[in-house]
Amino acid sequence: MNILTSIEEFVKYHFGEYFENIAAFYLRNLLILVQGLISERCDSISKIAQNPLNKRAHTTLTRFLNQHDTFWTEMEKRFQEVIQCPGSTRVVIADDSLLEKRGKQIPSVSKAYDHCTHHFKNAQTILTIGENINGLFYPLKILFTENKAKSSSKQKTKCEGKKKLKARQKKERQQTKNDMLVNWLKAHPENTDVIVADSWYTNAYLIEACHDWIHSTFVGQLKGNLILRVDNKIMNVNELVSTSKMNRRVPLNGKTIQYRSYNAQIQSVRIPVKIVVTQLENGARAALVSSDSQISGEDMIRYYAQRWSIESFFKMAKQNLGLGDCHLRSQKAHRHYMIPPQKQPFPKKGKSLKKSKKSKDLNFSKQNQMLSPENFKKLRENDPFPQIRGQFLPFLLSYAA
Repeated sequence: MNILTSIEEFVKYHFGEYFENIAAFYLRNLLILVQGLISERCDSISKIAQNPLNKRAHTTLTRFLNQHDTFWTEMEKRFQEVIQCPGSTRVVIADDSLLEKRGKQIPSVSKAYDHCTHHFKNAQTILTIGENINGLFYPLKILFTENKAKSSSKQKTKCEGKKKLKARQKKERQQTKNDMLVNWLKAHPENTDVIVADSWYTNAYLIEACHDWIHSTFVGQLKGNLILRVDNKIMNVNELVSTSKMNRRVPLNGKTIQYRSYNAQIQSVRIPVKIVVTQLENGARAALVSSDSQISGEDMIRYYAQRWSIESFFKMAKQNLGLGDCHLRSQKAHRHYMIPPQKQPFPKKGKSLKKSKKSKDLNFSKQNQMLSPENFKKLRENDPFPQIRGQFLPFLLSYAA
């Protein structure tokens, strides 16, 4: 189903007189890409171009993605300027995900282990950094991780055993993603008040970097095998979680969470930290950690509860926005292709996102509002772009002529 006309009317309603003055090349190609992203039948650039109603060749869309760096960079910058809530605490969430690919020559593709299917697959690993605003996740940057061990593994295979080689490769990949996250946070200190991440990113390097370099609060979940000192007693996280007696409660999203706070010292971390042991209504427990030893336990729980919004984004973007549907062989094209899915407010037309299951850790999913055929008729009642109107298409206007 071709809904390009509906998209045009949608844009025309929101941006009014600017619509007629936009350079046709940028606007038309961008709208075609948006239509392809929300179409069920289009899972590649080729299939988007094959639609006879679009009147676009495959090479035209490919050149549009491969070139026009200034256009794509400025568009991403304008969207990031729009997504701001002055005066509120900015909670930045970071996590990585796999995008399965068909060919080995696609940039940043390597063998990766999928913990959902428990199989190795050819995939891109993307590090997504975004902000939680009113319970919804808005990506600020999507970075492609590179496997540094890929080039050096052949040279050291002869002198290293398989187990040591795998351990070294895993360590180098971890350092790569951590370094990419820290470098982005250093470059955007004004965008970060609190950094939230899962247990994979909760390590000494990131905790100390947030405290010493970025001067922001880190909140994450601890792994059970870490050694720490609490009340002059040395124990691991599992022992602390199992023996803790809850003494406080906090209501959150219709649930009641019990918790207990500790000031502790982790063996591998050189700064004092705050640890909160939580217990859900079903009895599941977890240990949260913060680089700010003065933060309240209630704030830690509320910040970490927002982390689940990035998981909902990954599910929606992969199923409904074609996040992994680019199979071009240009690194630049993949980087540009990631910009429209980051900014799409809706999944496929007529589709509804199934409610995400709650994880064993402290995560709380939230039902997202989906696009239905009736939404186009109710634009005046529900405006999904209250801040973007008058800013996005005026930017495109600057590229006319």
